[in-house]
Amino acid sequence: MINWTKLKRRIPSKVVIGNYTYEVLFIDEFKSPSTLGETRLEDKQIVLKNGQTPKELVKTYLHECLHAVSEEFDVNLTEQQILKMEEALSFILRDGNIFKKGKK
Repeated sequence: MINWTKLKRRIPSKVVIGNYTYEVLFIDEFKSPSTLGETRLEDKQIVLKNGQTPKELVKTYLHECLHAVSEEFDVNLTEQQILKMEEALSFILRDGNIFKKGKK
């Protein structure tokens, strides 16, 4: 099980992707009401919409990070591939899946 609230609290104000540091910003709304996040490649910003559930926000954050990874590493992922990777990361992040549980 994933503790989405815990992961939401761990979203940083900056994230390093490749050789660049992306600023992570939160805003109340985008021009399009259906937009939940945006990767601004030229400005090196990941912008997330306030008001999402913890699960939605974490998934949007991962989604936008994947866009940045695709750009910075010249992978050229399509939107469909990004969506599939976002879903795959949700499984990978499950407690005890890629890192064993136990004492620190």
